[in-house]
Amino acid sequence: MLLDLHTHTQYSYDAETGTVEDNVRAAVDRGISILGITEHVDFFRRAEHIIADVDAERADIERCREKYGDRISILAGVELGQPHGNPEAARRFLAGREFDYIIGSVHAMPNDVDLYFHEYEKLDCDQVLREYFDEVEQLLEFGGFQILGHIDYPLRVMKLPDNHPTFAGFMDRVEPILRTLIARDIALESNAKSLMGWQKQVGPEEFVLTRYRELGGELITVGSDSHSPKTMGNGIEQAMNRLRELGFRNVYTFGPTFRAENSNTAVRFKEEKMKRKRIRAHAKINLTLDVVGRRDDGYHLVEMVMQSIGLHDLVTAAIDTGTREIVVHTSDENLADDETNLCYRAAALFLEETGVENRGIEIDVVKRIPMAAGLAGGSADAAAVLVLLDRLYETGLTEQQLCAMGLRLGADVPFCMLGGTMLAEGIGEKLTRMPDAPNPIVVLCKPPVSVSTPEIYRAIDQFEIEDHPSTEAMIEAIEHCDLQEMAKELENVMQPVTAEMYPEILDICESMLDCGAIGAQMSGSGPTTFGIFVDPDEAQEAYDLLKKRYPATFMTDFSKTGLDEIE
Repeated sequence: MLLDLHTHTQYSYDAETGTVEDNVRAAVDRGISILGITEHVDFFRRAEHIIADVDAERADIERCREKYGDRISILAGVELGQPHGNPEAARRFLAGREFDYIIGSVHAMPNDVDLYFHEYEKLDCDQVLREYFDEVEQLLEFGGFQILGHIDYPLRVMKLPDNHPTFAGFMDRVEPILRTLIARDIALESNAKSLMGWQKQVGPEEFVLTRYRELGGELITVGSDSHSPKTMGNGIEQAMNRLRELGFRNVYTFGPTFRAENSNTAVRFKEEKMKRKRIRAHAKINLTLDVVGRRDDGYHLVEMVMQSIGLHDLVTAAIDTGTREIVVHTSDENLADDETNLCYRAAALFLEETGVENRGIEIDVVKRIPMAAGLAGGSADAAAVLVLLDRLYETGLTEQQLCAMGLRLGADVPFCMLGGTMLAEGIGEKLTRMPDAPNPIVVLCKPPVSVSTPEIYRAIDQFEIEDHPSTEAMIEAIEHCDLQEMAKELENVMQPVTAEMYPEILDICESMLDCGAIGAQMSGSGPTTFGIFVDPDEAQEAYDLLKKRYPATFMTDFSKTGLDEIE
């Protein structure tokens, strides 16, 4: 059963086109069994309120119920935007009206300007998010609604070049909201509209949904947030599949008329034929990196100590989709999703090497690791695809076979598959497991430039390397679990080459050291720089300082694995 509890018709001020009947017909055509129509009613502190003609809309709904009632259940809801902005006006609107359910949401900030219209390049985006959470808390204080709509609305609209907004650093604000929803039996909405935007992912973010479920949250609804018949139901199936994967057993609907009692109804997920699994694919940093020679074929020989870190992408693979095609979806609009994509190539290589029948492969990548950053994000995703397909097809490939396959895709792929702390030699494919390194706090910062690894290797051939790392000393420090000594032995021969092109790399290193890092250097061919911290307050200071200048700044730690399968 498909249901869509968040849709708008021509009665909403921002709807594109479409009468109530147009939308109902589109829902029937899409196979939707339960349709909720929720026009905008927005209240403001000073600006004129936006109130849809819900009475005329209700008459249209009643006519459609008579005409289409044998094919679809139509619910009369409403989306109540920031009613706390003018509580008296909101209560007057609600008085004497009955709705099957009410979605509470925040579109506008205290200045009465919708988040969609803010000029984020001139604003502190973190501060905007903090103020947004203040508004959501005030919405919850007002109450009177059954669903919290699109909690991640700001993330949809505040993306800037090289800045992918996320709630990752704000769970201290998100979690109390989730707890309040659970305590008051208010449903959390999984809103699919972000699937059509830059995120390419149904909202809210996975870790928000996971935490909601961990806290005991069960009430969850799905909505396309459609504003025209042509987008009716978009993303609903993906939203329901995602919730199922995360362990939710039901989605909820309301009705026929929601009053004081919590008359929600569970709609149980149907089992699907396709099989899917998900993996966290971790980024890497180079604790040491030395270029020690060059092969006859032009490949450079390296010696480096590599370390997996907590920052990761989420890679999901599904098989038996019925298409006999390889389909790749990514959350980063700058990343190609065609046959040039490394995940696509990994899937194609797996099919070629194993000879299994392709009954359709679908790969979904939620990018958190910056691209062209010296962190092996693409290699980690490719490693994840190979391992996922081995699990899904039950081909039983050995670690050695998977690594050999990965090497054909890139020198870093085998390490990303095995992960942890390792010595890499040759072109990066000769890997020796080392003891787990002591686990510090790591601050990563990528300036808004992209570096070509082949270009750096070409440049290093003309560059006189003065300081080489002591790989032996780094190994000894790790074996003795001596973090201070490890930090002293950080060395990357590529850093002077890349920093000559991009001087901000040295500025970032200096900023981290000034904040208390016990060591800082560039990772890989750059431009991402990392700092090793012992003191959490000093790490936070560095993160806050750099985040203002460079949006692609992260705080993480070391990981003992390269890939983590998620049940």
